[in-house]
Amino acid sequence: MLNRRRSLLLTLILAFSITSCRQAERTSTETPPVEEVVSDTPPFKTKEPVRYRAVRTITQTDSNGRTTTVKTNIFKDGPSRREELEVPNTPLLVYLEKGGERFLLLPDEKIYAEVDSRFSLSESVDDNATESSPDRVLHTEAVQTKYQKLPAEVLDGKPVTKYKVTVNNASSESVSNNVTLFWIDENLGMPVKSEMSSADGFRTTMELSAISFEVNQADFEIPTTYRRVSAPELIGRTKRAE
Repeated sequence: MLNRRRSLLLTLILAFSITSCRQAERTSTETPPVEEVVSDTPPFKTKEPVRYRAVRTITQTDSNGRTTTVKTNIFKDGPSRREELEVPNTPLLVYLEKGGERFLLLPDEKIYAEVDSRFSLSESVDDNATESSPDRVLHTEAVQTKYQKLPAEVLDGKPVTKYKVTVNNASSESVSNNVTLFWIDENLGMPVKSEMSSADGFRTTMELSAISFEVNQADFEIPTTYRRVSAPELIGRTKRAE
């Protein structure tokens, strides 16, 4: 169970961090040839829209066929951001960023806490998540990342660019390959689907749905009925409820 949650949190972090760049626009209407390049940095750039809302669904299947699904409702308006994390058997946890301040909300108990820039949502859910963070996994010695650009496709009636990313983690004891397919919406400028498979039999998919460019300003407000508590107290309550 611990490995399943750690792997799932790794995917959540990856899905969030991959939105930090912007995809370059193509000027040619011709289908580009398949390109393959070995590098430790991706050959594509993406960026979230300035204002939008969407639902990110991540489904993980382990080697025994057991499935876990996590949904994140995302709201963004410029620098303001709200993420509602729905994890099975865990209370709804809301991350809110507004006006340079960051908060955690626990709607079931109507409490909230302020957190600083060092706060990690993954650490609040699983203390061991940092051991398998993308930065630690993808930037260690004996790791080679291969990026392959595949022919363009149409997904849900929209043009998308597809990439295959293979991470080879080699050591004197073993060699592990993780393969991820990304579908990047050329107009939206960000990944809308991904499929990841690992050598240990885990498979994880991510889909972005219910995309809209309309958001409600009330989504970025803390209800006046909520009581303020310390961050350790709020996080402690989420763990006791599991």
